[in-house]
Amino acid sequence: MDEFTLIKTLFQPLQELGREEQASSSFLKKIGDDAAVWKGQGNLAFSIDTLVEGVHFTPDIPPDDLGYRCLAVNLSDLAAMSATPLFYTLAITLPKVEQAWLSAFISGMENLARKHQISLVGGDTTKGPLTITIQAHGSCPDPVYRDGAKVGDDVYVSGSLGDAAAGLKLWLDRNTLTLDEHKNYLIQRFHRPTPRVELGDALSGVAHAMLDVSDGLLADLTHIAEASDVSIMVDAHLLPLSDALLNSFDKHQAVEWALTGGDDYELAFTAPVEACDAVRFLSRILNIPITRVGSVASSNTEASVQVKNAVIDVTRLGYNHFQNE
Repeated sequence: MDEFTLIKTLFQPLQELGREEQASSSFLKKIGDDAAVWKGQGNLAFSIDTLVEGVHFTPDIPPDDLGYRCLAVNLSDLAAMSATPLFYTLAITLPKVEQAWLSAFISGMENLARKHQISLVGGDTTKGPLTITIQAHGSCPDPVYRDGAKVGDDVYVSGSLGDAAAGLKLWLDRNTLTLDEHKNYLIQRFHRPTPRVELGDALSGVAHAMLDVSDGLLADLTHIAEASDVSIMVDAHLLPLSDALLNSFDKHQAVEWALTGGDDYELAFTAPVEACDAVRFLSRILNIPITRVGSVASSNTEASVQVKNAVIDVTRLGYNHFQNE
């Protein structure tokens, strides 16, 4: 049973429990998107992520980068819902207390929290293998879900893809390499992803469906396709690849990582064709590259996401916990 089947078959049924009035009126969205949305005086989105040493980060990652990364991936989930971050909680399990390590970890987290003006409001500390869990909360007057893609929509992604997968490879091999400006940039793209909070907020009312690219573009677009009951065609010739990636690796490897690498935490979204001018405007005023990479078609019996002009043989969609179990 893989990660997504596990969620759908075992955990998702739990969302039907609770008081009848709560189930019917308090939640706009429960399990299945990047965040749940609570309907109160103002819609509140909340997302929780657990990062485990050796799975989500290497044991030798600089602690300030780890603090930044842990908060960034949660803020990216809020961005994918078109939510503005408000506050967060932190639960951390530590093998032992090391003051210097903890100070650096908190410094990295504070760096990003200060940028988005959000505060830590609670949490827990325990002893054990290094594990960090953050729950981030945000305001979302008009949330964007995964299930809104329409036939005929264009498919867009922000920023560039494949950088983080390349950065992980370089970080693991760094002792045998000569690191230059391009390679260091890619490593930072893995260690310090940029949550596209401003873009996510601006896409409310423009995007039909949206999520962040955490498990790989093809895997994540599959979530949109399945939730919206559509199929998606991605054109590999249109993928946004950074100069740093193309200067460090060959085109075949760059395209493979862009399609399946994950950890870029860019936003992928669908929007109607007539919204193209609005998308270009947002790209310009926010100074964030936004690239059209495909289109949405009616659902069919083939794969829900297909790749046109692929220069590689795509044999896997992306990262999936428990996929081989």
